[in-house]
Amino acid sequence: MANIKLRTQHPRMCDVSADWGKDFYYPDPPYGTFGDNDYPTVNAHKSGTTSSITRTVQFWDGSTYSLPNANGCDAGNIDKFYTARDSANCYYFRHNTGQGANFIYGHQGPASANNANLSWQRGVTGFSWEWAMGGTNSAGLNLKNMILLYRNKDWSNKFAGAWLAKNNSYATGVRSQNWGSPVFEDNPYKTLKTGKTAISLQSSYAYTNWIRDNAFVFQGIWCEFDPVDSTPAQYSNTYNMWNCRLSYESDLDISNNSGHRIVLPVQWNFSNAFNKTKPLRLGGA
Repeated sequence: MANIKLRTQHPRMCDVSADWGKDFYYPDPPYGTFGDNDYPTVNAHKSGTTSSITRTVQFWDGSTYSLPNANGCDAGNIDKFYTARDSANCYYFRHNTGQGANFIYGHQGPASANNANLSWQRGVTGFSWEWAMGGTNSAGLNLKNMILLYRNKDWSNKFAGAWLAKNNSYATGVRSQNWGSPVFEDNPYKTLKTGKTAISLQSSYAYTNWIRDNAFVFQGIWCEFDPVDSTPAQYSNTYNMWNCRLSYESDLDISNNSGHRIVLPVQWNFSNAFNKTKPLRLGGA
């Protein structure tokens, strides 16, 4: 019999700050266990004027948004985005004081991996992360826009997208939790700021039905930040992210019920991930 590789995860956001880092809420086994292609997207940070980044995102109502190329930033520990569970060795990006930062984590275009094998995900409707920013030289960053990016099989020149944050506020139709410093930060005081943020589309919202009915394949996350500092760009600071986690249902969970888990696809071909008639891939089957 084949050695079937199975991954499960709790589908919801955690609703208790003290439980945030519990194994119960995270993929089991962790991403990367079955090899370098065992991630929901490529481990890639794309930012700035990179010419190959797809800039157009279309939403369920036909509206579009053009991803800006200003405020490019570099990053470190890029391969830790989906796996870091503490701040000691986590993903981070750099920004200059007085300037914002924008980037895609994941695929730079909606047709960048048509024939690739990865642990592609359908039904992603939320994202949560723990973060730290600011310090003696910076007040940090203010989240401006965050967009879940997907591939619509019929589109090769634009992403499908869902707003989680829009224009420095939670987007319409989401559920959210934030502990610690506010993720929409406007306090100019220069100090270390830390927080935990979870945002997910509501189950009854049109976005959610659009994503599920069309079997969109998750491609990554667009993050766009405004500066909080008013001082010139004379210092460089980092924004650290760990406990980054995808979610699949809008409800918040406080029960820690071990039965509340879903099976996640493992190492399947991108072309098959679009097909709703195919079962989710169990690697090694």
